[in-house]
Amino acid sequence: MVAGILDRPMEQINCDIPIRQINGWDHILHMTLIFRLQDEIGQRLTHEQVVDCSSIRDFAQLLDVCSQAGRDRRH
Repeated sequence: MVAGILDRPMEQINCDIPIRQINGWDHILHMTLIFRLQDEIGQRLTHEQVVDCSSIRDFAQLLDVCSQAGRDRRH
């Protein structure tokens, strides 16, 4: 998802560096990522959830947790 937002190959994305250190990252790209994540999981993220994410890996883990919670609610 991040590679697509930045229009770069996935191999160029380091999931562990602080998101603010990614070349070309800005507030607009940050909001784009949040909106796409919300679309993916079908729910809004809280301010606390977003603030707790400082790297791409953090966002990926949040996506996994929210997706699992959504599956659990359906069963």
